[in-house]
Amino acid sequence: MTAGKLVRSIAVLAVGFGAVWGTGLSGRLNPARPEPPGSASASTPEPKSRPGPVIAEGRVATYPGEEVVVGSETAGRIIEMPVTEKSRVRKGDLIAALRADDLRATRAEADARVAESDADIRYFETELRRASQLHSRAGASSSEVEGFRRSLDASKARRAAAQAAGAHIEALLAKTRMIAPIDGVVIARHAHPGEVVAAGARLVTVG
Repeated sequence: MTAGKLVRSIAVLAVGFGAVWGTGLSGRLNPARPEPPGSASASTPEPKSRPGPVIAEGRVATYPGEEVVVGSETAGRIIEMPVTEKSRVRKGDLIAALRADDLRATRAEADARVAESDADIRYFETELRRASQLHSRAGASSSEVEGFRRSLDASKARRAAAQAAGAHIEALLAKTRMIAPIDGVVIARHAHPGEVVAAGARLVTVG
């Protein structure tokens, strides 16, 4: 081998060794880095669920500027309506009254039955005491005593029934009188005296 060929062979070997050594060194000096969080391959976090609605208890109140509609709870003919539009009312003032002659008559009948039952109760209480005293001296039979006791119990039951009927009629009478629920001003009147209204009909609006 001549001196020139030897020199070229050594140069080729030196270049190849340098390339191999540089590649290994580059791998050690530049290791693989993890992809940044915002890259396409990174996993996207799931969105957080929104909180549900909040349910709370409260109390309805009427504030200045609000309106309240006063209606009729029962059907009937309006016989009295002392308010007009722009009338100032206070809570408890009469708004309207319906005819209630039949209810008052029925209430009078219930009161009469109560009074009649009271009279029967006093009578049978007296007779029961008398019969009991006679029975203790063998002057009255046991059946007579029991008869007065049953009559007394029946009279008390009739009085209780008449009182319950009277209370029911009194509640119906209260529904024939509509009153103002708040202090305010009548801003609209939806009915007039003499008009027949149905249950639930609007009478006035108070603001």
